[in-house]
Amino acid sequence: MIGHEFVGRLASSYGDVRAGQPVFVTQWSTVDHAMRVCAGWCTFAGGLLRWDRLSGRGVPRGGRAGVRAVSAAGFVVAAPAALIEPISVGVRAISPIRAAVGDRAHVIGAGPIGCIIALLARLAGASVTLSEPSRRGVPWPRRWDLPLLIRRRLKADVVFDATGISAVAPTIADWVRPGGRVTLVGAYPPAPQLTPLLAFMFGELTLIGTRIYTRADILAAIDLNAAGAVDTDALVTEVIPLADGVSAIDRLRAARQ
Repeated sequence: MIGHEFVGRLASSYGDVRAGQPVFVTQWSTVDHAMRVCAGWCTFAGGLLRWDRLSGRGVPRGGRAGVRAVSAAGFVVAAPAALIEPISVGVRAISPIRAAVGDRAHVIGAGPIGCIIALLARLAGASVTLSEPSRRGVPWPRRWDLPLLIRRRLKADVVFDATGISAVAPTIADWVRPGGRVTLVGAYPPAPQLTPLLAFMFGELTLIGTRIYTRADILAAIDLNAAGAVDTDALVTEVIPLADGVSAIDRLRAARQ
């Protein structure tokens, strides 16, 4: 899925967007465009686009890790900064759950996406904690003063699973109070997971999946970024020239082994 989170500068002017202006290029187009080109692949209900089959730039087709890319106009949104896509993921995760003032929110997974979700939940008025299943150190929670739980488990009103790690699936119900809500944000492998459905039944828990952000989520992410709600500079660990991209990906793979 490399190359589906990207920004660039417009090579030639289009509409109100001038050449050279920074733009965010989403892998998913507007609803109207999608309904025209993807008939039979999706349904439209409740004001949201629901995909039966889904394909986009980098998911699973080749991404845009290159010097130049061609995109239909419906995929381009003027944006002042990078990392709009990850913030859009966080906006989308928060919106169905409505983490509210006074809620206790817990995020499983303290990587960049998990921390963005935690920041947005805190902005919504929730008290927030995180946990990280990986034994490798994660630097981001400290940068935003986000409490990272090591062993202690709590019972939160709302839980976000930002991992997609199979070992986490049996534990997600342990973090949520009876009547609470769980949102799956991290994509699990396409295989059965050991999720404790009896705990969801007895606890009357709500399980929600989140997959694709909408254009409204993107625009909200741009506004939040402009307002400084998410310090995107704190997410950047290294700036790498495009020519060194292959070696950088090799280093990431080696670090995960």
